[in-house]
Amino acid sequence: MNHLEALIVGLVDSLPGDAGGPEHGIRVEITSVDLEIPVEAGVDAAGLVRASLPRGRLATGYDVELCRMALRFTVEEGA
Repeated sequence: MNHLEALIVGLVDSLPGDAGGPEHGIRVEITSVDLEIPVEAGVDAAGLVRASLPRGRLATGYDVELCRMALRFTVEEGA
């Protein structure tokens, strides 16, 4: 598992800023994204929150119970 902030930075880095362009005849600029995702989370010995996306969809009963995380990413003017 990663530190929670590393998971969030990875999610932000994977989001597209826009799509399309002159060659497509249309351009879409993304100004905000809402995500609600399952995460495996826990607190390590140092008291830091660690989290990762689930490894798969198969629920075996032995896996760590999943938490849910809701995030909103918005583009700020001048950023």
